[in-house]
Amino acid sequence: MEYLAFTGTVINIFLCLFFLFKRNQNRADRSLGWIFALVAITFLFNYLEFSEILIRYPFLIFFDMGIPYLLGPIIYFYTLNITNSSAISFNTKILHFIPAVLVYILLMDLIFADAEVKIRLMQTGAQNAGLRFQITTIIQLIPVPVYLLISFFKITEYRKKLKNNFSNIHQLELTFLKSLLLAFTLLWLIASVAIIGLNFQAYLNFYIVIFQWGFLIFSITIGIYGFQNNRLISKFTITDPTPTKEYESINRLNQDMENVRLFMEEQQPHLITDIKLHDLARSLGMPSYQLSKIINKELNTNFFDFINQHRVESFCKMALNGDIEKYNILAIAYESGFSSKSAFYRAFKKHKGTNPSKWIIDNKDST
Repeated sequence: MEYLAFTGTVINIFLCLFFLFKRNQNRADRSLGWIFALVAITFLFNYLEFSEILIRYPFLIFFDMGIPYLLGPIIYFYTLNITNSSAISFNTKILHFIPAVLVYILLMDLIFADAEVKIRLMQTGAQNAGLRFQITTIIQLIPVPVYLLISFFKITEYRKKLKNNFSNIHQLELTFLKSLLLAFTLLWLIASVAIIGLNFQAYLNFYIVIFQWGFLIFSITIGIYGFQNNRLISKFTITDPTPTKEYESINRLNQDMENVRLFMEEQQPHLITDIKLHDLARSLGMPSYQLSKIINKELNTNFFDFINQHRVESFCKMALNGDIEKYNILAIAYESGFSSKSAFYRAFKKHKGTNPSKWIIDNKDST
């Protein structure tokens, strides 16, 4: 356990320094670097305990108790950064760290208690420390899941914005972000089991091993994810539609909707693989917010589904016109504007309710 704690400390210090001082660093890199810093401190205190250094220097005991209250906010800041959300002010960030400060203030008597008391509490856990310390031990498990829930809603909101601006988001599905939050959730569950086990049951090595391996696997996995994906979303700028007045007349609205329909039918801009909302709006000669209003409110869909529905219809026409005899299904899908096999099959299933092969067989004889 001592060697595992030392290994975890070294790995997380390396990851912390890598993301804090990497070339072409962005805000997400800095947030992830601070996450690794907190995990490194956790491993360090584990190492100090198992190597009995804390017994020789007991004044250090309990100085790490605020980490759970710091980890939650930084996870949230990382989510804000990776989803291109507006930077929050320094004063607002400080507010998120007040609970950690309060913990140190409320438990100051334990932090500066006699050496024997601190060593005994470290070795026996919260069950012998009194109600106040027990409540604090349980409460420290709350901040991370609260911030994880907030982060999940932020990701869901961001994905909606992506679908309202881009026609191909297979590389922007935010699978890595959802996987990241899942990893944080699993880490929290592992840490919770370990903390409760160590503090309220027998001080078993089993809980320590779970705690250490959970944090170590988390660090390596998130380090790889962050290295590969931190810069992915930053390439895509999303601008929320400018608030617009209601149409002055229903005739004007109907005319704009007809212009959109005719343009899609005649010019077939959906065949352009990476077409974006502002590209189509510029071609139509209307503001992006106006086109967004027509697609979202009048057609009751989003830009992503709107474009892909036209792509699916183009595929169907080409397939029934004989192209299927010359080319395979995927080749026609690419000709229709899709950029990946998975994106095509998902869109086709959504709009036609079946897979392309079955649809072609069922409709071939009707032409």
